Amino acid sequence: MDPEAHPYTSSFGRRYYGCLGVDPPSQIGKRIAMCDLALSEDHLHGALRKSYRSLINWGRRNLFLDTGAKWLDTYREFHERIAGRITRSSESWEIMRDALAAGRGELRMAWLDGELVAGTMSIDGTEVSVYWSAVYDRSRFTRPIGHWPVYSAILAARDRGMKVYELGEVPTEGPDKEIAIGFFKSGFATNRPSFTRRYGASAGRDLPTSEGPTALASVCPIDVR
Repeated sequence: MDPEAHPYTSSFGRRYYGCLGVDPPSQIGKRIAMCDLALSEDHLHGALRKSYRSLINWGRRNLFLDTGAKWLDTYREFHERIAGRITRSSESWEIMRDALAAGRGELRMAWLDGELVAGTMSIDGTEVSVYWSAVYDRSRFTRPIGHWPVYSAILAARDRGMKVYELGEVPTEGPDKEIAIGFFKSGFATNRPSFTRRYGASAGRDLPTSEGPTALASVCPIDVR
C-alpha cells in the first residue's frame, strides 16, 4: 500500500508521531473495527449494531452539528477540560490544524440545547480515514451524544472519497475503560468483531458476542488519544 494511503504512515503521520517521539501504532495482530466505504449508505446503516439505530436517530433530531478547522481551538479547550489535563503538545495540535486546513480530514462538533457536548476528529490518508480523536461530555451521558457525530463522520468520509473508515482497535483484554471504548467503536463497523471478554466483572456482566444491551450501547466513553 502507498504510505500516503493511511494517516499513520503518511507524511502527516511522520510529522505527528515524530513530534511525539514515538512510532506510529502497530496494527499487527490487532482486531481493528472498520467501515467499508464502498458500501452504500443503506448497507452502512444496515451494518450498525441494532441498538445504535435509534440512538443515531435521536442525535440526528436533537444535536446541532458543525464542522471545520475553525473549531480546533474550541475543541482543544473542550478536550482538555473533559480530560482534566493537557493531553498533547502544542506542536501536535498545529500538525492536526495543518491537516484539517489542507482538507485531510474533518473536525465535527456537536451541541445539545446550546451546550457543546461532543467533538470528533477524523484524519485522512489518500484512501483511509481514521477516527483520530474524540471527546464527549461525560455529564451528558444520560443521552446518546456520540452516536450521530461518529456515524455522520463515517458518511462524510465516504463523501470525501475515502475507501475505508478505521475506528480503531477492539481489544479483548485490558482496562474496562478500553474494552468499553472498543465496544462503542465496533458498533459502527461493517467488519464488527465479536466480544468474548468479561466486562465489569464486579457487575457480573459479559460483553455479548453480537448485539449489546441498550445500557452498554448508549454509553459513549471518552476517547482522548
